[in-house]
Order: sequence, then structure tokens, then C-alpha cells
Amino acid sequence: MTIGSLGWYLDIEEYSFRYASGTGPGGTRQTDGSDDVPYRPVYSVPLPFDVNQTLSVAEFVNGIQDALAAVQTSLEAGGTLNGARKYEITAKVPVFRRGHYSHQQGFQHDELAIKYDIKCVLGAGPSAPVGEPPWNNRLFKIKFVTGPHGSTGNFLQLGGDIGGTVEVVNNPATEMGNFPFYSKVVTMQDNPPTTPDVEIIPYREVNDRILILVNGTGGTYYEKPIIIEAEDAEHFINAYIVQGGQFAPEDTAAEKLQIVKNTDILFRGDDPTVEYQMFRTDVAPSSYQDFAEGEKTDIVEYVGEDQISTLATHTDIIRPNTKYYYCFRAIDVHGHLSNPTPVFQVEMIDNNGQIYPIIESYKFESARQLSLTKGAKRFIYISPSTRQIYFEPEDTFQAEVGTAPAQMPLLGKVDGIAPGSRVWNGIYKIRLTSKKTGRKLDLNITFKNTGQRNP
Repeated sequence: MTIGSLGWYLDIEEYSFRYASGTGPGGTRQTDGSDDVPYRPVYSVPLPFDVNQTLSVAEFVNGIQDALAAVQTSLEAGGTLNGARKYEITAKVPVFRRGHYSHQQGFQHDELAIKYDIKCVLGAGPSAPVGEPPWNNRLFKIKFVTGPHGSTGNFLQLGGDIGGTVEVVNNPATEMGNFPFYSKVVTMQDNPPTTPDVEIIPYREVNDRILILVNGTGGTYYEKPIIIEAEDAEHFINAYIVQGGQFAPEDTAAEKLQIVKNTDILFRGDDPTVEYQMFRTDVAPSSYQDFAEGEKTDIVEYVGEDQISTLATHTDIIRPNTKYYYCFRAIDVHGHLSNPTPVFQVEMIDNNGQIYPIIESYKFESARQLSLTKGAKRFIYISPSTRQIYFEPEDTFQAEVGTAPAQMPLLGKVDGIAPGSRVWNGIYKIRLTSKKTGRKLDLNITFKNTGQRNP
């Protein structure tokens, strides 16, 4: 082993502590080490450091660590050590103070303290007798020696102060790295169009069809997008991104759609409308999504072989005395969707040849409540509704020639009344309650389909 010109050594003395000594099993080790058991003779570790040598803290630590490992290897190879211990050295800076001026002490220079710790990380030593706890085989003492080895008065047991001049040099270590700084998803497309203008016109003395006029509109407004069909989501998500909206990387498709549905986006009628979508259902909807279960019709009108008109017409076939619910959307030349129009409720009434339409706007009701109480003054008129007295001719004349006629079917519109909801032959109780006296009168009523008309 070589030693540097500084003549530095580390003399290591190794001990074991028998837990059963002192104050008994598991007892406390004496602070003066009087109950420590020497493990092996002192051995020396020469340190390879030279006078005026410039070292970094890491180089200094590595030099001591390598010297410790080399001595351990050498002694094990020569059979000097009976069970080797392993030591590890670390360094840290617990104190660093920048220079400052003090009235009592004058100008104080920068102070830097480097603490070096040497620990026994792998112990070796005598085994505990049977029935006793294991011994502590990681005790050691280190003497730091400078000068001719073996001299007296030139060593300092670690734990005291070893001084020196330290020059701190900061050298930049520049490395290229690829780090995410800014990202934004953009899409190039026009804004979605505005909702179309719709006019519903009845035919004179015709009870089974209506004329629908649809026209594109201009203008600009902000509105939350309304989804009818599942594929609508992509259109409005793209429009949201185009207008500056962003999503978090971890957002799922459902979370993105929820964000878009709750955000106002810009609708602008700046492109020609080339197609309209008509949604129709005969079941009262509770939301726009219910129209996805109904009928969908694409309306396109040409004014030439290849020229599309922004004004389109459509004749819709309906059943009289049936309520229909409509909404419409526009599609511009780029394929972008508008929001749907308000819902129209349309019913063509045919009262024994007296034909007239009822066209009104419809508002969604999340929960329809049936009112079972109605006020009256002097007269009460009880009669089946128009749907209950509707006659289905195609269901009546089905018998072949020479066969017995089928039983007369009950009146009532098949597709307008829920199964089991016809009033014919059913028994209904109507209770009349006086507002003044509170007295009650019950009427039990049965509707009969006799085929005869009361005068």
C-alpha cells in the first residue's frame, strides 16, 4: 500500500459489545468502553494524498473509500482478518454561511463545514453464546495520524476538529435535455352554423300531410352545444378546440364531452347551408337525445343539376289527431352541424271533416305529473279524447269473402295510445266533492263502443 506525501493514516481498532454484560441482557454499553471486547489488533490504512494536491470532495471521499477497501482485501488475502468488516464514508455540508460584517468581530469570511461520516455497514465478530441476544459487532475507533507512522503525539481521534483551507470552485456542467415546455392542440375549421329558420304550413282540407319550409340563417351567437346523436360529439369537440378550448392530458372521452357540453361556443352563419336534418317522434320527448330514437330525414333541394338551394321544402306524411314533435338542424358546406331548433309540437285535428292544425312550441318536462283533480262550477262534460275515438279502417276490413266478419275492433289510435290504455269497457270512478260542504258523490262510469250515436 502506498501513502501520499502528507503521511496520513487511519488506524482502526475494532471491538464487539456483549449485550449480556453491563446491566444485564439488552443492557446499556458503558460510555468509557470498559465492557467492549477487542475483536482484532489495530491495522492501518494509508491515505494516498499529497501536499498541495487539489481534490474535490468527491475525489477525497473516493480516495478514502478505495484505501479502506484495498486494506480490507489485502488483509483478507493474507489471512490476517478473521471475518472482515466493511466501512463506508460519506460527506455532507451541514454549515455554509456567506461572509458578513459584524460590529463585534468585523468582517467574517464565508464559512464552509464539510462533515465526513465513516460507518461500519457490514459487521463481523464473535457469536453470542446460546440463549443470549446477538452481539453488536460494528464498534470501532479510528485514529487519524499525520507524519511518520508510529510516532506519538501526532494523531487525533476522530470526533475532534481537523482544520484546513478549502477553496470552493463552481464549474458549470451544461447538458442538453428535452423537456416539455408548452403544447397546444389546434384544429383548422370554420365555426358551426346557426340554427335554421323553420315554417310549418298545413294543406287546405288535407289531414295527413304538412309542408315544411327550412332556410339558412346568418348572425353570430354563443351557445352550449346540444348533442342528439353519438357522432355529434366529435363535431363540437373540434369546434371547442378551434376556439381555444383545451383538455387535460388525462381527460377521458366522456370527460371531454362533458366539458364541451357545459361551455358556450361560437356559432356563426358565414357559410352556405347545403343540407338540413329533420328529427320527428310521436312520443313526447324529455330531452333532445330522445329524438335519436325517432325518425330522421335529410332535406336537400337542388335548383339545378349540381347547385344546392339554401331554401328547402319537404312534405311530411302524418296521421290526423296525432301529436308529432319536430326539431331541425342545419349543415353547412363544410359538413359542420348547427344546434337544433326549438321543438315544434304539431297535431292535425280532424273533427268529422273539420280539419285544422295545432302548431306550438314544446318545452321539455323532466317528469310529467298527471293531475287527477279538476275544478268545475255547474256542468261537467265527460267524453273520450280524440285519440280514443279514432277509427282505424285498415284494421277493420280484413275478413275474406265467405268468412264470418271479424269482431268489431275497439276505437282508439293504435300508435298514439300505450297498450292497455284504451278507455272502452273500462270502469272509472269519478268523485265529486263540494267546495262548500265537503260532501262527496261517486260516479262509476263505463265507456261502451256500441257503434250507435246518441241523438
